[in-house]
Amino acid sequence: MISRCSVLLVSREAATAEAVSASIGGSERLSEAGVCRYLDDVPACLERNEIPIVLVDIDADRSGMLERLGELTQQFGQARFVVLCSSMENALILRAMQAGARQFVSKTSMNGELSSVLESLIPAERVRRSGRGSLVTVLSAGGGCGATTLAINLVNELRLSSGRRTLLVDLDCAYGAVGHYLDVRGKYGIADVLARKSQTDTRVIWSSATAYYDDFHVLLSPASIDIGSAGTLDYSHLGEALKACTEAYSYTVVDAPRVPLKVAAQLAKMSELTLLVFQLTVKDVKVVRETLEALRCLGVGGEKVTPLANRFGKKHRSLSLKDGQEALGLGELWCVRNDYRNAVRSVTQGEPLARVASSSSLRRDYQTLAASVARHGAGKQAF
Repeated sequence: MISRCSVLLVSREAATAEAVSASIGGSERLSEAGVCRYLDDVPACLERNEIPIVLVDIDADRSGMLERLGELTQQFGQARFVVLCSSMENALILRAMQAGARQFVSKTSMNGELSSVLESLIPAERVRRSGRGSLVTVLSAGGGCGATTLAINLVNELRLSSGRRTLLVDLDCAYGAVGHYLDVRGKYGIADVLARKSQTDTRVIWSSATAYYDDFHVLLSPASIDIGSAGTLDYSHLGEALKACTEAYSYTVVDAPRVPLKVAAQLAKMSELTLLVFQLTVKDVKVVRETLEALRCLGVGGEKVTPLANRFGKKHRSLSLKDGQEALGLGELWCVRNDYRNAVRSVTQGEPLARVASSSSLRRDYQTLAASVARHGAGKQAF
């Protein structure tokens, strides 16, 4: 016998109650838990009964109900709240997500999508997991050093070599380079995850991420979603968000080209490996030295951060590998060679090197890098 998931509706409209009942009635996995006319009635229902999903029709008082919803999502962190509304304005959707809603559904499309949306929110009875996945951070020593290109290809090679799901998190608030590079568009991203008032879990990450491939997802920067309104991120819940990412994906790579130093230190402490990408120029080497020293002062040991010389070439270089090693006090310096032609093909076509230049020397360097990352902390989840 199939165990059904209870759904509580908050609405003052009879037509909405009928539409919800019709949608739920056609599902073998959902059951109706009744209707409340007001949000203030919800706490008593949730305290008396185990109700995993709550539908909230906000049309009666959109602003007031979203404010009250934020209080309820914090009080009942295990319940999944879904907002129903006759309008799909971006401002309303954003406020709902910030209040802790898992999904936002238009009333006009309830018949076609409501049951599938609700079924996707049903708590799993058992989650097979042998540990968290691996977290890798990519920092940069300066603009134009190729850190985003490296992050994109690294997460793709980890996907291909492991056969597991991977996630790329774009913390570039200025340009949102990941989304523009891959031509990925979505309504939600990392800003929505970090703005949540209630607990962030794997389902929040899955519902906020955008699929590039079925097993390669992206948490977009706000600059990718709306560059006109992009701004700084609220990093106060970053640790909780990244923990949920590693529970949802075997490999999570964070592209963090311009984050504040304290955020870089937090990322490095949480990551199995942090790559500090730079070019072999006098300026970049100085920035790497200063960054490593600053991170040490914030409690990040030298073993947690690995400098990586990108776009290395034997011709037209400012410094040699040996110069870089000596300047940074390293016995060995990781490097990725310069291959301008194929790198430009990748950017132009919006595809990783594995798709546009699979046998190129640059792609082989990315494969080697992915193997090194896997050795530092193999993805451990069984998905």
